[in-house]
Amino acid sequence: MQDLESRIRALITPKQLSVLATLTPDGRAWARYMVSFGQDDFSIIYATYSGSRKVKNIERNPRVHVTMGAKEAMEPVDYLQVVGMAEVLTDENSRHHYWQNDFTAFFSGPDDPSYAVIRVVPERIEYVSMRELNHAETEIWEA
Repeated sequence: MQDLESRIRALITPKQLSVLATLTPDGRAWARYMVSFGQDDFSIIYATYSGSRKVKNIERNPRVHVTMGAKEAMEPVDYLQVVGMAEVLTDENSRHHYWQNDFTAFFSGPDDPSYAVIRVVPERIEYVSMRELNHAETEIWEA
């Protein structure tokens, strides 16, 4: 299990483009690309607009799905499928703690009222090893 956790940590922690899926009020999945960065405890962090549709979806239903790790469509690389619970953090401490300077492209600073943090806490992570394009092996980590 320790080896699996270290491989998950290696894929989850770098800042990267990932896909975050939430559920709409009528129960439909809605996915979007977002930049994520993971923590050592496997939680995944996103910066977002506090009034966004995804924030409203999470407030109604915090169950989310994240896909991350793939970089090229035809290159066999390991990736993660994450199922978990999301929370929207707007308190001053969280906004300052997770602030990164490249967020200034979207927000004036950590005190910008439109800046919010989404934190995904995984319940299940599938680590998909892609040795070749047509062969995948999946290992499961559960909280």
